[in-house]
Amino acid sequence: MTKPISEETRTLLGEFADTLDARRPTAPMLEPIRLARALVLSEVLHGVGEKAFAAEQDLLAAAPHVRPGQTRGEYAALLRLIAQGAVTVATLDQGDVTVPEPTWCRGHDGLPVNALVDLGHRGPEHRIGGDRQLFVAYLSQYPHGSACAVDLYIEPVSEPDAFDPPGAEGLAAALVEAAGQLRTLALQLAVVRAGEGL
Repeated sequence: MTKPISEETRTLLGEFADTLDARRPTAPMLEPIRLARALVLSEVLHGVGEKAFAAEQDLLAAAPHVRPGQTRGEYAALLRLIAQGAVTVATLDQGDVTVPEPTWCRGHDGLPVNALVDLGHRGPEHRIGGDRQLFVAYLSQYPHGSACAVDLYIEPVSEPDAFDPPGAEGLAAALVEAAGQLRTLALQLAVVRAGEGL
């Protein structure tokens, strides 16, 4: 999973973008410029040392590799998108794609997805049913798929079983608990769909 971008990295992305826009925004953007600016910005902020190295690595992780034919101004616009909460994900059919990342998304695993339509956002997993886990549920969205709305994905995790009276009572109690948990997640989903975040 990719880790969330820190406020420091967001600030450095903005400074990086400002530099590119201020100096020759129509000139080609080159990968060595990406590497050099990350080093310079990090060392200006922290001086030479471990903190600067960590900041440089975080900045390089957030700033995608330069695409052929990309201008400095185009790359600056991309950096600003990322600083505002977008993520760049590798796809096998479209190459690197930068898309807005919802606040509830828990990141991406870093592996390329087969097609842009397979690029999805996934929230934290919730165990539903208490001690007797009945379901796994999480917010899910495939913004480039046929159904692009945010949904609550629910997957049963138990196999069919036979119960004696106490076992059936235990299952009924777990289902009541699960119903309450699913109602809470349904309300969170309604908030997200209304655009209020989480």
